[in-house]
Amino acid sequence: MSYNEILATAPAGSAGPVDVTVVSPGGVGVANSPADQFTYVGVPTVTSVSPDAGAVAGGPQVEIQGTNFYAGGADGVSDIGVKFGTSAVPFGEGNDLIDVVNATTIYVYAVPSPSGGSETVDVTVSDVGGMSATSSADQFTYYNAPTESSVSPNAGPAGQGASVTVVGTNLFDVQAVDLDTATVYSTGGNDYTQLSQFASLPASSFTPDGTSGTMGTVVLPAEPAATVVYVDVVTPGGGGLVQQFTGDDPPALQALSFTFDVVPEVDALVPDAGPIVGGTSVEVEGVGVNAGRKR
Repeated sequence: MSYNEILATAPAGSAGPVDVTVVSPGGVGVANSPADQFTYVGVPTVTSVSPDAGAVAGGPQVEIQGTNFYAGGADGVSDIGVKFGTSAVPFGEGNDLIDVVNATTIYVYAVPSPSGGSETVDVTVSDVGGMSATSSADQFTYYNAPTESSVSPNAGPAGQGASVTVVGTNLFDVQAVDLDTATVYSTGGNDYTQLSQFASLPASSFTPDGTSGTMGTVVLPAEPAATVVYVDVVTPGGGGLVQQFTGDDPPALQALSFTFDVVPEVDALVPDAGPIVGGTSVEVEGVGVNAGRKR
């Protein structure tokens, strides 16, 4: 230590800033705030995590509520650490993954699942006051992405609702059921089918069949016009459908469709007469008479 430096050990204190004064033979030092201030920081606590679930791959922004979040570093985050289980959220100069709003609120982006699979972990916060104790309030659950392999039945009359069975995997804690429509486009000499949301149904529209996460029933609302929709079950792990397929109406996508068909109405027969032995080729014209075709 030099003439202008001393080393002292802070005694116990109460949370908050205090002035540090030096007493020497020359007298008692004068308070020189804020340069002479030392801040006592309480142990952080985590009281809520929202949302409290996400995909195994990580990514959603999570709001952490609690107490004693202290970001005292020059960059505003260097004294804060956040972990999802054993995996720390990266931080450093220019970091945008940890946003300390104030002493009670932090925003972070969830890191990937520490185990690489579905699991529930504690979200902990560390700063100069210590590390938050774990509790049920700080838990975050990782979900594997759902998949879908079939929807049945695949068709029903327009103007009426329908109940369909969805078969797949990881159909747990469904948050919504999206009904998508398809658009076909070509690029580079190849056809692609792009899905976009047509409607979104609440979680209550899905009823799981047992606890295996492999099957459930979706209640579809009435659709007045002839429409083809693709049933996309959404969980905290993501949606059950990828949003782009190669080809024009590929078989893998057809299996996940539901067609609202209009009631067929015959307007004309050409010809409208023939021999009683049968065999006449008749062209049937009208509304919805070729409803068996998807598009």
